[in-house]
Amino acid sequence: KAALLAVGLLDDVEAAVAAADRLVKIAWASAPTFERTSPTIAALAAAIGLEEPALDDLFRTAARITV
Repeated sequence: KAALLAVGLLDDVEAAVAAADRLVKIAWASAPTFERTSPTIAALAAAIGLEEPALDDLFRTAARITV
């Protein structure tokens, strides 16, 4: 989520989550990590128009974040 905030996509993804089914909402609210190969991640990326290379970049950005 920090990576999404850093690249300006957090609001878009949160809107996509709000429009998604209940399982996606549960995962978004409670998952401690997100896997690049997850079908849920693929669906959210598609919902906001994020293509594969940009999604890969997002996960690389996330890997560099320390909190």
